[in-house]
Amino acid sequence: MWSVSADPLRFEEAIRWFEGKVPLLPGEFKRLSAEAKRRAFTMAGVAELDRMAWLHQTLIDALEEGQTLDQWRKRVRERMQNAHPGHLETAFRTNVQSAYSAGRWAQLNHPAVRKTRPYWMYDAVLDARTTPICRARDGTVLPADDPWWQSNTPPLHFNCRSGIRALTEADAKRRGITETPTAEPPEEGFGLPPDAEDWGDTYARGVRARIGDPGGWELAFAGEPPDWKSYGRPDRLPERKAPRKPLPTVAEVGAERFMALLAEVLGGLPAYLEDPTRLPVVVDRRLIDHLQPDGRERFLAWLDDLITDPEELWLVPMKRVGGRRVVFRQVYLKVYTYTEQGKRRPVIFVAEFHRGVLVGLTAYATDEKRLARSLRRGFLRYARKE
Repeated sequence: MWSVSADPLRFEEAIRWFEGKVPLLPGEFKRLSAEAKRRAFTMAGVAELDRMAWLHQTLIDALEEGQTLDQWRKRVRERMQNAHPGHLETAFRTNVQSAYSAGRWAQLNHPAVRKTRPYWMYDAVLDARTTPICRARDGTVLPADDPWWQSNTPPLHFNCRSGIRALTEADAKRRGITETPTAEPPEEGFGLPPDAEDWGDTYARGVRARIGDPGGWELAFAGEPPDWKSYGRPDRLPERKAPRKPLPTVAEVGAERFMALLAEVLGGLPAYLEDPTRLPVVVDRRLIDHLQPDGRERFLAWLDDLITDPEELWLVPMKRVGGRRVVFRQVYLKVYTYTEQGKRRPVIFVAEFHRGVLVGLTAYATDEKRLARSLRRGFLRYARKE
C-alpha cells in the first residue's frame, strides 16, 4: 500500500510553502480564482474557522515532525471524533503531496539544477490505483520551460502520487522528447505550479500598488467578490471619536522627531499588536521608512486603535496583474472624527497587512460612503458590535 509521511529530513521548502497557505471555510474557498485556491487551505465538512486553522497547523506539524498518516489521523480524531477516516486520508495525502511537490518544484528551478538538468519528465506511480490522468502523462519529457508544465505540475487530482524528475539533455534525448503531450485537463483546481514569489519576503513587495494598475494587483475571485451587503452590514460605517490628536507631520517636525513621537504612541518600535481575531501583527520602522510623507502620516497616531479595535476586518485575496502570484491581505477599516481648527473632520483610516506585517496604509479625509463601500470587499473576518 502506498505510504505517505513527512520527510524526517525536514523538507524546508515544502514546509515554508505550506505555512503560507491561508485557512478558509469551504464556501469561501469555492469563490476564489484558480490561482488563489493554490494559496488557500480548506477541508470539506469543517464549518468553524478556528478549527480549520487548527487543522492547517496539524499538517504543518506533520511536515515538520515527519508524521505518518496514522499518527496525524489519530491526533485529529482526538478532537474530531466524527471525522471520516477516508476523508482524513484524502486530506492528508493531498496536502502533504502538494507541499512536497511545491518544495520539489523550488529545488528543480534552482539555477544550478536548471543548468545541468534542463529537461523534466512526468513520473507517475503505475499500479492498479493509477488514474487515467496520470497514466496518460507518465514518461512525458519536455524542456523545463515548456508551457505544458504550467498546467500539468503534480498533483493533478486528489490522492495524486506523481512527481517530476529532472533530466540531463542526454537523458532526455535517450528517453525521447515528447512531441505531442496529452491535452487532457487535470481535475479542477490542480495542475498549477507554485510561483517563485510564494517563498518571498514577508513584505510582499508591490502589494501596496493600486488595484488594476499595470504591475499592480487585482481581486482574486471567480466572479463577483462578497462585500458588505453579503454579510448584512450597514452601507455606512459609523464615525468614532479619534483616541488622540493626530501627530505632527514629517514636514513640521522632521523625520527623526516624527519617528520618536510615533514610537511613544505605539509603545516602541517595532510594535507588536493583536487584533480582535487574536492575530498578532507587527509594525516596524522599515516599512514606515518607505512611506511617502504627504501629511497623512499624522494619522498613524491611531494605528494601535485601528488594529486592536477596528470597525471591520477583511481578508482580501489579491493576484498580481498579468502574473500568478497571490497574496491574502488583512484590511482594517475605521472611520474617525477629530477636531482641527474648530472644525469636525472625518477620516477613513485603512491599514493593510500581509502575513501579520504592515505593508500599507491610507487615510482618506472624507466621509464619502461610496469610497468606504469600495474598500469593504473580501471575506469579513470581524465586525465591531455596538
